Amino acid sequence: MASGKISPRQKMINMMYLVLTALLALNVAAEVLDSFVNLSQSLKDSADTMTGRNRDVADNLLATIKEQREKDPNSDKIKYEAEVRAVRQRSDELVAYLETQIRKMKEIAGWKENTNEIGKKDELEVNYQYWMKREGSDMANGKRGSGEARLLKDKLDAYVAWANQWYTANNDGQKANVGKGFRPMTIDPKNNPVLSEDSRKQTWEYV
Repeated sequence: MASGKISPRQKMINMMYLVLTALLALNVAAEVLDSFVNLSQSLKDSADTMTGRNRDVADNLLATIKEQREKDPNSDKIKYEAEVRAVRQRSDELVAYLETQIRKMKEIAGWKENTNEIGKKDELEVNYQYWMKREGSDMANGKRGSGEARLLKDKLDAYVAWANQWYTANNDGQKANVGKGFRPMTIDPKNNPVLSEDSRKQTWEYV
């Protein structure tokens, strides 16, 4: 992405791929926290690295745009500044939200930072209440529950929907991923072949 032959638009597209990959890594890391402690930390480290790279890309793009503005105030490249800032802001907001959820999971699990161990492996009820039943019934909202899991899914889906809209608007109406668009980070259980038949009948929050 550092090559001078890549256009600002393509650099932003590349940055979106990095952001989505980082978010996916964060999401997986959260889900496997209890069973795969080492993998969790490894994915978190990878996500942090990618997040740093994303910010570096954005900073470099903004610096290039600033330099172009100083050379030619009428350059059409200047219009990309708002887009770069929008991508970075929206992505940073979601990354921060996911990091907050990871910290909360560690708190519930009694995570020991010095040894990377879980101190409260049997604290299942608190975890369930947090994700499925914070405001009312765990069967509310079309069996999606009333906890943080529903909000997590909605935020992830909304981000991907926004990313697809952003890509299309900034790529002459073409969709990302060879016309297929960025794939959702949350897979509907009924479309997940690795799940059992009973699990495929559940909502994402329960699976």
